[in-house]
Amino acid sequence: MRTMRGRTVQPLSAVLIASLVATAGASGQQRVENQVEAVVDAFHAAIVAGDSTTALSHLAEDVTILESGRAQNKEEYRSGHLAGDMRFAGAVPSERGEMEVRLMGNWRGPIRPASDRAEWVTATSIRRASNSWC
Repeated sequence: MRTMRGRTVQPLSAVLIASLVATAGASGQQRVENQVEAVVDAFHAAIVAGDSTTALSHLAEDVTILESGRAQNKEEYRSGHLAGDMRFAGAVPSERGEMEVRLMGNWRGPIRPASDRAEWVTATSIRRASNSWC
């Protein structure tokens, strides 16, 4: 944890994922919002665990990752900032706040609002294609 402007913050991964692939089966019984949240949670759990193979399996091939002021494709992220994200996430305790899933056009995206304890906001856009989220 770090202190910023007199308050304690728990930094979160600064990765903005523009596209994720749902590896968990999309059940018709499960709310769409829960499906989207499960994908985001699985990606972040893999990052915290230091499991790059699983983390990358959640990313669509055409993912755009906005991090450190620039856009990266999947390969650039894999060979660059991914290792640092895993080290950071594994070393710094954090907890996810509320996740809001909104339907806008043909896509849904969870948006994690800033809070008193968060230094970064992670925004994820997920689209539905051929019975899976990506």
